[in-house]
Amino acid sequence: MALAIAAVWLARPSMSGIAHQRPYKWDQYAVPTTRFTNAPIMSVVKTVNDIVHSMSNGEVQQVVLVDTNPVQIVKFPPSVNIEKEMDAMIQVFRNHEHEMLKRGADGFETGFYSGQLGGGHSLGCVLSELAMGAGLGYVEKEDGIHIRREPSQLECRAYRISSGLVALMEQKRKANDLHVDAEPIVSALAQATEIHSWSVMVPDGPSSATGEFRFNKVFRHLPEINLILALATPEEHSNAVLRLKAERLWAEIGGDQRR
Repeated sequence: MALAIAAVWLARPSMSGIAHQRPYKWDQYAVPTTRFTNAPIMSVVKTVNDIVHSMSNGEVQQVVLVDTNPVQIVKFPPSVNIEKEMDAMIQVFRNHEHEMLKRGADGFETGFYSGQLGGGHSLGCVLSELAMGAGLGYVEKEDGIHIRREPSQLECRAYRISSGLVALMEQKRKANDLHVDAEPIVSALAQATEIHSWSVMVPDGPSSATGEFRFNKVFRHLPEINLILALATPEEHSNAVLRLKAERLWAEIGGDQRR
């Protein structure tokens, strides 16, 4: 990927006419139209912070605050032995997380941005679009715009392979409806639960990206004990349990895994 960066001011600042202005001090300044070409997101953040710091005569120290902490992972192991398997899978995920960080994948602050901001538009409007396009979390607060990696939290949980799930796998196998990049039973679970953590968008050019599969980073099949471990957001896990129970694909595990 080319690393050419351009940030060009195209207009003089004005103190009026800000569209969709937020009720915060940091959004009271009409930043001049500033155009970026293939700029690292952290470079965009620095430029915005520098511009508003200058326009406010130092009253606004930062408009954008970026949280670069890795995703928090909480384990819910039903037994000590399974906790060890979870630790091994989480380490694989952490290695992959580091690789995605270096490659500027969606959900990381190391991505690139081409576009413009300012020019009469609220910083909240423009930066929320930037965050959405980069797959980042975005929250507006009194002290500024907070951008973070997304998701910010994952849970590691275990799922029992039920006879119903095996039947679903066979049904999907006959229909040629299984993910080719996953073990058949893992694909059946992912499809039944609608857990989507197995896919990530990675840039393949200055303004384009492709999806990459990572089933073996977020799922671990333990055939000897008839379990599948899964990394997903708390919301995805909650929905997964509801869907499995509704479709009669659920099987209890026992132990100390909370539901």
